[in-house]
Amino acid sequence: MTDMILEVKGIVAREIDRKIKTNPMPELIGEFLKGPWKEVMKIVGLRDGCGGKAWQAAIRVMDDMIWSVQPKSLLKERQRLLALIPKLLHALREGLLLIGYEPEEINAFFKKLEKIHIHCVNAAKRNEAADGQVTASKDQAKQELLRDIVKQSDKNKAFQQDLADPALSKSRFFPVVQSMALGTWVEFQDQQGVKRGKLAWKCDFTGEFTFLDRMYKVIADVPMKDLLRQFEYGKARIVNEVPFWDRAVDTVINSMKLYTGRDTVHLAS
Repeated sequence: MTDMILEVKGIVAREIDRKIKTNPMPELIGEFLKGPWKEVMKIVGLRDGCGGKAWQAAIRVMDDMIWSVQPKSLLKERQRLLALIPKLLHALREGLLLIGYEPEEINAFFKKLEKIHIHCVNAAKRNEAADGQVTASKDQAKQELLRDIVKQSDKNKAFQQDLADPALSKSRFFPVVQSMALGTWVEFQDQQGVKRGKLAWKCDFTGEFTFLDRMYKVIADVPMKDLLRQFEYGKARIVNEVPFWDRAVDTVINSMKLYTGRDTVHLAS
């Protein structure tokens, strides 16, 4: 799981960097692609693969957005832009909702984008859109989606010692934890409140379990022994129903797969 997430992160970063380097754009758009849209593409890549219909749709949305903020000196370009904008805004809204943007935040961004589009339509034959700033600013560091899973070389030895402990195998939760399937949602409770995470990775070598939240960030990275204790003390429980957000992700991705048509454009990679 760790390798897959790192691979997807790398693919997304390279794809966006190529688009930014090969296509001039206002600073607002460059920052949007390197920020929110990168997070959207990570989720799409992890959920649907870097190459499926949803992935291609996410790329196409990015291409259309970049094209939409280029100068529009020809009448047919301006007509094409006006036809594209409603479809583009719908796709952008769904992507932003996917990563937790509030409607007010989305509308605020759309107002800024609207100013750029108006500028593109009205400023014929100009080579720069909106504020005229084409940026090549360095990507800001983001918090890693996963921490290092194996931190010490002796974790396997510690795990084997735990398995040899009779108290561990006698726990009524031992078979539950041992047979827990990937994708199982578990609710954790601590002093900070209640958190839900999906089992994304478990290591038979170290006995470690990694749970990710709906934004694919680690909320629990614990060895089997500690996980058993949390179940025994009522600090953890399996959630049988599929969380609403998890279903919503599938809905948005399926919707993004429909983002096709003659009005979309393809930019240089």
